[in-house]
Amino acid sequence: MKILLLGSTGYAGSKFKEALQSKEWMFDTMPYAEVSVQSLLNKFMGTQFDAIINCAGYVGRPNVDAVENNREEAVQGNVLLPNILVEFGNIIKAVKILHISTGCCYESKDGEIFTEEDKPNLDWDSNTNCSFYAGTKSLGEKVIARFPQHYICRLRMPFDEKDSDRNYLSKLMSYDTLLSKSNSLSHLGDFVDACLQLLEKKCAFGIYNIVNTGPVTAKEVCSMLNEYDNFKKDFKFFDDEEDFYSRTGCNKRSNCILSNQKLLDAGVKMRLTTEAIKYSLDNWR
Repeated sequence: MKILLLGSTGYAGSKFKEALQSKEWMFDTMPYAEVSVQSLLNKFMGTQFDAIINCAGYVGRPNVDAVENNREEAVQGNVLLPNILVEFGNIIKAVKILHISTGCCYESKDGEIFTEEDKPNLDWDSNTNCSFYAGTKSLGEKVIARFPQHYICRLRMPFDEKDSDRNYLSKLMSYDTLLSKSNSLSHLGDFVDACLQLLEKKCAFGIYNIVNTGPVTAKEVCSMLNEYDNFKKDFKFFDDEEDFYSRTGCNKRSNCILSNQKLLDAGVKMRLTTEAIKYSLDNWR
């Protein structure tokens, strides 16, 4: 199998590159900044790829609030780029598209659990007050879904054992005050491995929630952090969401629980979230 990896230098893309190297798969890479119609044409003119893994997109730094000030770039990365890939796919019939998306298109209330069959409730069709990031990512999913041979892989609040400003565990350590809500999380290594298994096992095309098993709250994760001397901290928490938004002025955040049952039924195993967190803390670097 030969893979074209887009967004190969980003948080998820770098992990995909490591995994592809360890598997000794044939692959080529393209950083997000170099992705264009012409660069893609140049790649495809010389090589027949079996699959495109699209990690390219606009997330915003230091968090999704930055997307509100860079809306044009968000549309280009999260909507127009997927459309270009679909057009390429329609020309090169044999190729598969594995598109990295997000669970931020949902908001859970009262422990609500979402499956892949549930319509997003944080997108422009159902909620005009959703964040611009959620809106563009949801629209990007609809674009990719027009291509029959697609996998839409939803990543949710990623973490692993490497300190990074994109790592959920690092973020918990960096904030003065936290909002504690139940959320699904994705260990980045588990996520990447699951995505590649979808290709290897030739699983049914469609959307997959690729999250570890079992939701956790920020308080529960902070309790785990405090079991380690190098992570000990007097964590402080907002009273509730109203307190969080009134004191921070942040845009709408997604807090959601996703079911990974479809992934498990496809024969792809995922660790318990707490097990993956403990592994990350034990192997922190």
